[in-house]
Amino acid sequence: MAAGWLRTLAKLTAVVAVVYAGIVAAVMLSPAFQAVFVYLHVLRIPFPTHYTAPHLHGLHGARPVTITTQDGLTLGAWHILPAGPLTLHAEMAMVRGEAQDEVFDRLLQTSQAKIIIYFHGNAGTRGVGHRVDFYRTVTSHLGAHVLTFDYRGFGESEGTPTEDGLNLDAFAAYEWVLSRIGEENSGRVLIWGHSLGSGVSSRFISELCLQHAKEEQRIKQHLVQAMPETSDALSHILPLPSALILDAPFSTLRDGALHHPAGTLFQIIPKLDWLLDRFLAHNFPSVERIKTIDIPILIVHGRQDKRLPIELGEQLYNSAIDARTERARLGQRFHTVPVTANGFRTKVRETHGVRFVELPDGDHNTIWMQPGILSSVQQFVQDFAGNVHRS
Repeated sequence: MAAGWLRTLAKLTAVVAVVYAGIVAAVMLSPAFQAVFVYLHVLRIPFPTHYTAPHLHGLHGARPVTITTQDGLTLGAWHILPAGPLTLHAEMAMVRGEAQDEVFDRLLQTSQAKIIIYFHGNAGTRGVGHRVDFYRTVTSHLGAHVLTFDYRGFGESEGTPTEDGLNLDAFAAYEWVLSRIGEENSGRVLIWGHSLGSGVSSRFISELCLQHAKEEQRIKQHLVQAMPETSDALSHILPLPSALILDAPFSTLRDGALHHPAGTLFQIIPKLDWLLDRFLAHNFPSVERIKTIDIPILIVHGRQDKRLPIELGEQLYNSAIDARTERARLGQRFHTVPVTANGFRTKVRETHGVRFVELPDGDHNTIWMQPGILSSVQQFVQDFAGNVHRS
């Protein structure tokens, strides 16, 4: 009897292994299947997501908005007001008959509150429970506006996700905010990327910093020439936001896959990692892109993160400070401040305007719930917000 059970168990194990290996092979060899596996955008949880009624997700002082990308797609998004007086003001104004969009746009423009553009992780919509809890927490404890949006192919947003496409979505979300507050107020904006969103936001900020660096180099070399009127729009460079916050990030998607529970096969058979090198079409190489970012960066990671271990965040930190140390040697200056203890169980490191906060008990999706994280973010904003200029 025991031998029969063992044979059955062995057969089942073999079947599971073959099926799993087949899925991995399909993901590697089929770009379309790979996109589904990487982004999990087809998993539109929660069901239903009340895209046009964020109050049904427990969000007060929130409105649905749409964002149009450069390639003509429409993205779904929510704008959430800071909890407290601004939300009360909006409710009273709408009771008096004012249009919701007019009220919210006015409060977004005239208030001095920070604005967090939130880049969420893979799977699900902007209405996933832990994301909604995040919005409520930062709007109340940090007193910030939040713009959260679903990338193309996520939620009700049009299109299909690709690495290049998500970059267009990032620029569109930033332009949506700037068009309402004025580009001169870009210092109010914080970019917050979680998990997959850390890769999307790192590329966006890297490209923006590179645009500024190239333009400044042209000016230094006296190569600026008169351009035809038709290219004025192409020559415009968006101003930089005040800072970038990377929450439970990866160094590259390849490294993330090697450590993620879904990448167990690569952990069991390490020599198979050549499949990722050969066939991975969506890599998000943040560890390289972060080298070109020179606005303040806060990296927060939990020691208990089982999906993207803290070592990946540390790779980002080391890559950033190595690049900044070299540029500082060549004369570029970065705003930096002494790090002070916040009274919580956090480990904080900082070099050249890059700060790393480790939370010993933090996991992947709810690190912001850990004691000390919000005070760390508040301290970071107080220390760095507004110091976006180059030297």
